[in-house]
Amino acid sequence: MDLLLVFIAFGVIALLGSAYAVYRWGWIAVALFFAIIGIAFLIPKFSIEYLNFLSPFIIGITGGYTFKKGKTLTFYMVTAAVALAVLLTGQYYYKAVVEKVDLIDEIKKMGERTFNELGTTDEVRAAAVRDFNGMIEGIGRQILPFLFFLNSLFYSALGFVLMRIFFRRFPESVPVKGLEYFRMRDYVIFILILGWGSVLLIDRTRFPMVSLIGLNLALTSSVLYFIQALGVIKYMLVRRGLPTYILPLAFLIMTVLGVGAMGFSLVMLIGLGTLDLWADFRKLEKNTT
Repeated sequence: MDLLLVFIAFGVIALLGSAYAVYRWGWIAVALFFAIIGIAFLIPKFSIEYLNFLSPFIIGITGGYTFKKGKTLTFYMVTAAVALAVLLTGQYYYKAVVEKVDLIDEIKKMGERTFNELGTTDEVRAAAVRDFNGMIEGIGRQILPFLFFLNSLFYSALGFVLMRIFFRRFPESVPVKGLEYFRMRDYVIFILILGWGSVLLIDRTRFPMVSLIGLNLALTSSVLYFIQALGVIKYMLVRRGLPTYILPLAFLIMTVLGVGAMGFSLVMLIGLGTLDLWADFRKLEKNTT
């Protein structure tokens, strides 16, 4: 527990410290940051796992630049989440190919140990382990970059909340508009179309890598349009003077209603987000990222 608190404290200090450095000194702070990274690679026995410590700095640098230049929430979220996802994905494949350590295999071993500790019969335990391994192998390996992106998106959003509170102390900082103004650039729709098109039209057995890349691009862009739909709904709620807690309350209700209702809601919201590209429900200026 104490170690966890140390990691949390390090993350918060690194995030806010790097954000403040970029906010005050701009690209000089960024150049110094990358110089320190370059020196770190020269350290004997440098482990690729040390790159995990870069995550709060990446979020902080992106946030500091966002608040310094008055960039949009869209710019911040996409830049920070994609950068983190690329870092984590690259780290995974490096360990798998070079160090011969596969994260998926490690997860399966952890799952097997967990099931073995349960007080069930050998037959039930073996079936549970088999089903878990099959799910991890069949789904996890296919969408691992997307899962890294979701993880990065969550921590980027959490970091934005912390930095927004932090930069309120500086009256000269440029306000960053919230979720209600989240809007993707127009060309992202082509990534969505190409991604899902490759999933539906390309033979996965003949072109596994193309299919894998397409699937992860499709899921990633779908999530971004899902967030855009949430922005549209929040904008409408604020404009009509309605409480914004209606939005999380609605999701809670969908969760209670079950997987079917939640799945239907997600599809509808992704559709709403993509439709906003042409309908422009909020009448925002095009390409405000």
